[in-house]
Order: sequence, then structure tokens, then C-alpha cells
Amino acid sequence: MTDTPSPRISIIIPAYCASDHLHLSVESLQAQTFTDFEIIIVEDNSPDDGATLGKAHQLAEADPRIRVARTKVNSGCGPSRNVGLDIARGEYVTFLDADDSLAPVALKNLIDLADKNNADIVCFAMERVYPSGKVLGHVENAQASVYDDPEEISEIALNAFSPSVGHGRKTYPIHTISRLIRRSLLDEAGIRFPSLPHLLSEDLPFVYAGMRRAKVYVFTPDTYYRYLQRPGSITHDPRPDMIQRSVASAEKFSEFLSQEKDAPQYAQDNAMGYALLGVRAYAKLMFTSNSSFAYKRRWVREQADIPYFRTVYEKYPWRSMPFKHKIGFWAFYRKHSLLLYALIVGQEKLRALLGKN
Repeated sequence: MTDTPSPRISIIIPAYCASDHLHLSVESLQAQTFTDFEIIIVEDNSPDDGATLGKAHQLAEADPRIRVARTKVNSGCGPSRNVGLDIARGEYVTFLDADDSLAPVALKNLIDLADKNNADIVCFAMERVYPSGKVLGHVENAQASVYDDPEEISEIALNAFSPSVGHGRKTYPIHTISRLIRRSLLDEAGIRFPSLPHLLSEDLPFVYAGMRRAKVYVFTPDTYYRYLQRPGSITHDPRPDMIQRSVASAEKFSEFLSQEKDAPQYAQDNAMGYALLGVRAYAKLMFTSNSSFAYKRRWVREQADIPYFRTVYEKYPWRSMPFKHKIGFWAFYRKHSLLLYALIVGQEKLRALLGKN
């Protein structure tokens, strides 16, 4: 009896309360023009009376390329992906959320780029798909960039946390977390997602650690990943604790970077910059929500009083940021809610007037 040959690619899908849409992500993989892959569905102990687990097994029974695993306790996407990584057999691995999809030519074009350049990592772009059918950010047939200079790859890796600012550093376009990664690079260095459950942006330390060890990194602006924008998701609802969660992640990223061998001292700026990205994103959600202005003003005061922002104000080179970001952070830190409101809502009204929303 001979062993089944290992596939070229393993696709890992964390699934939590996904019984009604898991099949959509799987069907996007079954529609790929490249077929030498395995699918690993990791069911994250959903509190749905086994519906998601049952759906995963149903899909596996119909396609021998699908395997099903399960976390011991509900842990979030990072630990779920680790379960998949531990049993993956592919030469390369990639990740897909249960409610997202890949374009039909994605795996074929990505593995071709990897083979052509002997790449350790191939990063690709995503487009945003709205329930209305509207698609933003679609790109195809773009020129890929190949990087093999360790310092340049390291700088791009730090940009995953936040754009580099100050110190004469070069700012690269923000590359997405969507990527095809050589599995041996991860296994030999013991690279896995943080084990902390439900950490916001848990993929960033994983991305950084992998890129720091990559000898050849390829980025293509082609949008192979289709990211479904769901109402009620943690990145689209004005939850009052989201800046606090961003700060908690920034502190963990700072701790992680301080332990990374050869990470430059200014890497801490990228960790702090992540918290500022959170301020911009969630302040926009809050000020464009239906909450009263009194509530929004009280919310700004509470967030600006978080001690971490005093450290950011004193140590982060925020004065080197683009003007609108610089004035926005200053208004937030100084609790000028009316100015912050004018900056955010005014920009949104201008975008609507120009038809850019």
C-alpha cells in the first residue's frame, strides 16, 4: 500500500457558526482551475448544536480532498488555523475564512508565481464584496513585484502592523494578509499564530515572523481574495470597546516585536501605529453611526484617557504622519470631539458628493 502523494497546496478554513455559508467558500475552491490541493476545515467548537461540524463532515463526504478537524474549545481564528497547520500536508499553505471566497484562477496563478520565482511567500490582494453586489478594489493582470533583499522584506513585514512613519523610513503600500506560504518555512521555524484566544488582528505577528524568514517574497496586486462585508462583523460595527481591543493588540504586538531577534528598535513604532489605525477606523464608525453626539463625545473622552495613548503621543512620530491623520490624532488625544466630527463626517460627505462611497 502506498501513501497518498502530498498536495501542492493546503487551504485552511476556520469555521465558527458557519453552517449556512461554509459551502460557499468550499465551492469557490472546488471551482479552481488548479486542482492539486487539500481543504482542511477546522470547526471552532461552535455553540450551534453541531450544525457547523455536521456541515463540514457533509462536505468532506462529497469530496475526498476535504478533511475536518476541531478545536478543543472555542478559541478564535488564530488557534483554529494552528490546528490546520499542524496537520497540513501541502508544499504551500493558505487561509480562507468560511464566508469568503477565492477567484477561480487564484491557486493556479499563485502557484505559478511561486514556482517562477522560487518564492517562500506570495502575497495577493483582496476585493471587498458587499451584500448589494457592489465590489470595491478589483484588480487583475497587474505586474507582480519580487523582493529578495532581507532589509526590504523586513520593512515590508513591519508595514503589516502599520505604515512606517519617520526616521527616513520608506513607506510601502499596505500588503494584505492573504498569502501563499511555503509550509517548510513555517514548520522549521515553529511559526504559528498567537495562542491567545480572540486577539484582534491575530494574523499580524504570524505574517511578520514568516516574512522575516523569507528569502524571496512576491506581491501581486491582483485581487484573488473576495472578502465579504457582513453587517454586524467586529470590524464594521461601532462597538464601544474596539479601540480598547486595538490597544490590547498593539501592546501584544510590541511585546512580540521586542522578543524578535534582530527586529530594529523603531519596530515599536509600527506596533503603536496599529493602535492609531484602530483610532481612525473605529472613530469613523462611531461618528457616522446613529448614536447621539453627546454619547460620541463621552466615548472619545473615555478612549483618549486610555494611558497607552499618552505613550503614543510622547514617543510615536505622529507629527510625521500625513496632515489629515496628524490633525485627526491630535483632535482625538486632546478630546476635541467637534473637530473630530467635522473631519470625519465632512470627509464622508465630500466622498459621497464625488460618488466615491
